[in-house]
This record gives sequence, C-alpha cells and structure tokens, in this order.
Amino acid sequence: MAKLPRLDYPSPRDKLADRFHMAESLLATLNPGVDFTRAGIRIVVADVPQKPRHATVTKIVIDKPARSLSALDTDGNLVGFYPASIGSA
Repeated sequence: MAKLPRLDYPSPRDKLADRFHMAESLLATLNPGVDFTRAGIRIVVADVPQKPRHATVTKIVIDKPARSLSALDTDGNLVGFYPASIGSA
C-alpha cells in the first residue's frame, strides 16, 4: 500500500476509522446518528493510551443490540468500551 500513488477510501467514515485505528462499526456505535459526510462535526473516537489509565468504574452499560459493554466513571465519562457476546435468553 505504501507504493500506491494514493489511498482512496470509499467513505469519510472509512477514512476516519482508518485514521483512528478502529473498526467502522465501532466508530458508528460510538457516534449514533452522526452524518460523517458533514464537515466540522465532533465525533467520539477510541483513545488508546500508551500507559494503562487508572479510572474507577462506577457504571457498566450493556447494549444488547450493539453487542457492546461500556464502562463509565463517576462523571459519566466513557473509560472502557468492549465488544460483547450476549448469550441467548
């Protein structure tokens, strides 16, 4: 890929996912209802620190349709996000 004259992306969401080293599906899950074709919008992306962060998790949210687990701190900030396999009823 480094030898290609350019690297085209099929969509802005694909380019943003590549830029922030995350799956398009995770980018979409973190930004429900966002129109990625509009310039100047704010989006949420994965922040993978070089050193582990020490945060106190006070709330865990399981989203069955999105098949994800979100961990929130005392201020409601997202401190962890994980894909989740949800068992059957």
